Amino acid sequence: MEIIEEGKTVQEAIEKALQKLNASRDDVKIEVLDKENKGLLKFMGMGKAARIKASLIKKPNKSEEIKKFIEDILRMMGLNSRVEAQLDKNQINVNIKGDEDVILQDRGKILEAFQHLSNRKINMKNEEPKFKVGVECAGFRKKQEESLRRLAYKLADKAKKSGQSQKVNSLSPQNRRIIHITLEHDKDIKTYSKGDGFLKTVIIEKTNNRSSRNNRNSRNNRSSRYKGKKQY
Repeated sequence: MEIIEEGKTVQEAIEKALQKLNASRDDVKIEVLDKENKGLLKFMGMGKAARIKASLIKKPNKSEEIKKFIEDILRMMGLNSRVEAQLDKNQINVNIKGDEDVILQDRGKILEAFQHLSNRKINMKNEEPKFKVGVECAGFRKKQEESLRRLAYKLADKAKKSGQSQKVNSLSPQNRRIIHITLEHDKDIKTYSKGDGFLKTVIIEKTNNRSSRNNRNSRNNRSSRYKGKKQY
């Protein structure tokens, strides 16, 4: 959208244009067509109004940017999958249709890579607001989340009964988050991530495990000091 606005000064014309466009200064491109007359001409009543041309700056569509990014990768892989992307506030939901047997092989690691690269791509300029990309294919994410929730409950129950810590290896940040959130309201269980890099292990253990283990170690250390010593 583009409009031409007049005012006694350039600044006044700009403010009128912003109000009509219902936009902030950063969202509008301003071109000064005529500056107002100043000094003697203005004093003599021969002042001329300022005129500016204002147009809305077309901002890049983030969902289209990610859609094209994933389509380019798929094309390089020799795949003809269709990509749909929708923006919901700061969340970009992507759905890949077709070639599911390739994209979902190796327990969805290729799909995981798509999501990881997309999140880095969309936030690489360190701009605000931040965007979060979720990439789905044939309902894999939903099934995986349900499976991880069942696993979390199962391992939590096992940790309570046995008193031994349970672990799930090689989880992405999103999958670790699913387990943490699933068990966060269980007062008898605590979870934490362990390891370095992108993939980490989630530990599930009974709440008092660590303290009881420390107490046992402390008692064992004290008793070992007196081994071989004569008691008086």
